[in-house]
Formats: sequence, C-alpha cells, structure tokens
Amino acid sequence: MEGGSPLLEWITYAIVAFVLLALGALALRSAWFFLSLLAIPLTTLLARRSRRLRRTFYRWGERGTASLPGVTLGPEEEQAIAEAQAAHAVVPAAVRRGVRIGAALGALPGLWSAVRGAQLELARGESAATVAGTVALALGLVAGAGIVVGAVLGAAAGIAVEAARGRGDGAA
Repeated sequence: MEGGSPLLEWITYAIVAFVLLALGALALRSAWFFLSLLAIPLTTLLARRSRRLRRTFYRWGERGTASLPGVTLGPEEEQAIAEAQAAHAVVPAAVRRGVRIGAALGALPGLWSAVRGAQLELARGESAATVAGTVALALGLVAGAGIVVGAVLGAAAGIAVEAARGRGDGAA
C-alpha cells in the first residue's frame, strides 16, 4: 500500500487468505458430494454384476447405519425391498418409443445450430478452437436442453397413446 498502515495491509491479506481457504473448502466439499452421487449408480451396477461386491456393499451399508438409532430395517422390510427390486417395472413400448423419438427430434435444433455456427465461424476465418467452442456450446446448451424437453414431451405423447389404446381395448 502506498503510505498506508502495514497493519491494515496484513488484515487485508488475512481476509483474502480466509476467503480463499473457504472457497477451497467449499470446492472440496462440492467435489466430494458429486463424487458420492456418481458412486451410487456405479456401486449399483457393480453389485448387480458380482455377488461378492453385493455382499460387501450391503455390509458397508449396514456399518454406515449401525451408528444411527432405530434406522436398521427388519426382516419384513428387507424382504419387501428385495421383492420390489425383483419386480421390474415394465415401461410400455409406446412410451419408450415416444422418449426416443422426442429426444431425437429435440436434439435436431442443437445439431442444426452447431453445424450452422461452425459454417459461419469458418466463413469468418476463425480458429479451430473458436469453431470447436461454438459447436460445443450449441450441442451442450441447445441440443442438451432439446433432448430433455423432447424426451419429456415424447414420454407424455407415449403415455397418451398408451392410455388411448387402453381405453380402446376396454371399450371393445
């Protein structure tokens, strides 16, 4: 600082260090949270593939809940969970087809935007990194949102078709 108090300078540095430390801790906690979310489907998939891993994951789950009072499940609840896992929900073919068609149609505007953006960037003589960035943004933002919206609308259309078929079968 120019002509300022050295004490205020050190206080400012301490505040900046504290904020950076807090941001670092927040980043670590966020990373741990998202990694734990990603571990759920991974452990589920591994447990389906291997009996040994299934038992190991089950023991880990028991050990994790052992410290919590009254949280462990009884044999009836365990049997009900096993029966629910064994009974796979059957999604009607019309709904699956609607989700696929809707997602494909929803992705088309993003694909068109990516191709058109790349053409315009190349016509301007931009670098390959700029073209790649334009394509990535179009695919990530436009196509990604389009896939989600299209899949939801396709599922709704599939449900409507399935409901219409169900009413038609009942009326016949």
